[in-house]
Amino acid sequence: MHKMEKHGVARGRIRSIASHIKCVPLLAETRHVVPDMQDNGEYGTTSKRVFRFQYQRKPIKILFRERGGGGHNDTYAGIDGVVMLKGELLIPSVSDPTYHTMLIVMHPSGLLHDLPMTQALARAGLHVFSCGTRYANNDTGLMMEKVLRDMAQAVQYCKQTLGYKKVVLAGWSGGGSLSCYYQATAERVAAARATDGDDATAVQFPSADAMLVMAAHTGRAQILTEWLDPSIFLLSRNDPAHADQAKALRKFNLYDTRYSPSPPYTSEYVAQFREAQRERSRRITRWVHGELDKVRAHGANASPPSSCFVVEGTMMDPRWLDGSIDANGRAEGTCFLGDPRVANDMPTGLARFCTLPSWLSQWSFEESPADGLQHIKNVRVPTLVLENSCDDAVPPSHLRGLFAACGATDKQHIVIEGANHYYDGQKEHLAKAVEELLCWLNHRGLVHVAIPTAIMEPRAGGDGTEALQVTQARFGSVASDSFEIKGINHLAITCSDMERTCRFYSGVLGMRLHKTIALPCGGQHFFFDLGDGNSLAFFWFPNAPPADPGSSAPDLQKMLTTGQHPTAHGAMNHVAFNVPECHLEAYRTRIEASKMSSFVSPVVYHADVKSGFSVDGTDGKVTFASVYFFGPDGELLELTSQRHTFAGVGGIKHVPRTALFRPQP
Repeated sequence: MHKMEKHGVARGRIRSIASHIKCVPLLAETRHVVPDMQDNGEYGTTSKRVFRFQYQRKPIKILFRERGGGGHNDTYAGIDGVVMLKGELLIPSVSDPTYHTMLIVMHPSGLLHDLPMTQALARAGLHVFSCGTRYANNDTGLMMEKVLRDMAQAVQYCKQTLGYKKVVLAGWSGGGSLSCYYQATAERVAAARATDGDDATAVQFPSADAMLVMAAHTGRAQILTEWLDPSIFLLSRNDPAHADQAKALRKFNLYDTRYSPSPPYTSEYVAQFREAQRERSRRITRWVHGELDKVRAHGANASPPSSCFVVEGTMMDPRWLDGSIDANGRAEGTCFLGDPRVANDMPTGLARFCTLPSWLSQWSFEESPADGLQHIKNVRVPTLVLENSCDDAVPPSHLRGLFAACGATDKQHIVIEGANHYYDGQKEHLAKAVEELLCWLNHRGLVHVAIPTAIMEPRAGGDGTEALQVTQARFGSVASDSFEIKGINHLAITCSDMERTCRFYSGVLGMRLHKTIALPCGGQHFFFDLGDGNSLAFFWFPNAPPADPGSSAPDLQKMLTTGQHPTAHGAMNHVAFNVPECHLEAYRTRIEASKMSSFVSPVVYHADVKSGFSVDGTDGKVTFASVYFFGPDGELLELTSQRHTFAGVGGIKHVPRTALFRPQP
C-alpha cells in the first residue's frame, strides 16, 4: 500500500474510534453540576445564582531547573535537577478579557484539579490555576522547602507568563498552611528565607495580593501529631525491641477498650493523650537524627540519607470518637477518610512512607519549617479564613487559631453552617461558600463578578414584553453622533495552506485575488474581492497552531510582547470596519474612554514596505490606516480606512505558500 494511502486508512480508523468515545464527567462534576435557570428566568437557589458558567480546562506544564540535586531526585526517573510541575487552568467560557486576577490552588502533595471547590470557583466565573507540586500524589520524600519553591514558580508563571496582574492564594486544607508559609516567606527579606542547604536566597518569591485559607489545618506536622497513635512507641506496633514500652502505652489505644476508657473522655485523659502523641513524634525525630548521624559517621558504608521507613498508626484522635472535644457538627465515629480504625494503618494513610529528611521537613512538629500558625503572624495581605461547621477533617480550633494569629489588618472569618470538609453531596453549601468568597473578592476589587439577586424582579405581564421594549428603545435607534461605519472592509481568517485557499476561493468560488501582503514574521495576508469595497482575507502563519475549536481570537499578551497575533486554522482572526480616516483618532479616544476594551492601539499605518508599516501617515505607500481593539469577549476588532483601491493585478506581489512550508525548529 502506498505511504499516503496508509496514512489515509489510519486517519479513517482514528475518526471511527473517536466517534465512539464519549466524555464521561468526573464524579465530583456529576454531583456538582451546573444548574439550569428556572423556566421563568429566575435564580431560585444559591447554586443557580452562583454557578452560572461553564468552564474549559487547559493542561499546563511548568519546567525549571534547580541546582543542588546531587543525584537525589524528588521523583522517579527524570533528569537530575530538572523539575516539572503539572497543573490545569480552569477558565470560565464566558469572561471579561480585562480580568486580571488568578486564584492559585496548590497542595503539598495532592492534586486538587477535580476538587469540588476548585471546579466551583471556575463555575462562579473565577480564573483558577490548580497546580501540583513535584511531589504530586507521592509525599514519601516531600521537602516543604522545595514545595515552597514550586509555589513560587506557579505564582511567577501566572504573573509573568500568563500576564495576570494579581494573584490570590486559594489554600484548601493542606494548601492553607502552605499558602501561609509561602506568603510569609514572600514578605520577608531574601536573606531570612528558609533553606534546605541550597542557596534559596537566589529564588524569587513573588508576593500574592490576597490569601484564602479554606478548611485548612495549621500544618502537616501539627495535624499529624494530633492524629498519631500514641500506643505505638516508635514506628511499628509489633516492634519486639520496644515491647515493654508498648505495654505501658496500651491505655492510649482508643480502638481497644480493654485498655483505654470509653468516650466521653476526661480533660485529664485527653491532656495525657496529647502529650503522649507529642512524645512519640519526638522519639521518631530523635531516631531520624540518629540514622542521619550514622550516615555522616560512616559515609558510603551507611544507608543513604534518603532511606525510607514506615510509620504505623497515623489516624487516632479522640475527636473522632468524642464529639464534645473541639466540638463542631461532625458525626462521631467517623472521619474524612471513613472509619478511623481502618485509616489508622491503611497503606495510603498519612505519613505512612517517609524518608529521613522528609520526616524532619514535613512531619516533625518540632522541626518542620511549615508551621502555618507561626507563619500567618507575618502575613499582611488581605486574608479570608473559611470554616465549615461540620468539617470531618480539620478541627475548628485550627481555623480559629489561624484567624486569631493572622497579622493582616484586613482579615475575616466566615463559617459555612452545615458544610463538611469536601461538601460531599452538599451543592448548596458549596455554593454558599463560593458566594461568600466572591463577595469578599469583589469588595476588595480583586474580581468583578456580579452575583444576581436571589429572586429577580418580576416582569410586567410575565412574558418579557416590557424588557423587550426597553431593549428596542435603548439599542434599536441610531444616535446623531454615532460612528459613521460604512460596512465591513474585510473579514480575516487563518488558513493552513494559502495556495490551497487560493485554489478554492478564487478557482472554485470565483473570488478575485486582489491584494497580497508579506508579514515580517514570514507569514502572508491575502485579500479576495467581494465587491463594493468588501474583502474576505486570509492569514497564513508559519507558527500557527492547528485548528482547535475555542482558539478563536489572538492572545493579547503575546501580541504585546512579540508583535505576533496568530490564531488557529479556521478561526476568525479579527473583523475590520470601514470608517472615514478623519474620525479614526476621535473614535479611538471614545473606545478607550469606555473602559470596556482591554487594549486600544494607536493609529497604525499599513504600507507596502518591507516592514509592513510606516511611521509617517503621509507616506504615499500607506494602504490602510487602522485602530485595533478588543471587544467584550476578547474578540479582536479593527476600525480601518483604506486609502487605495487594488485594481487589476498590481496588488498581487507574493506567491502563496503551501502547508509544507514550515520554518525548521
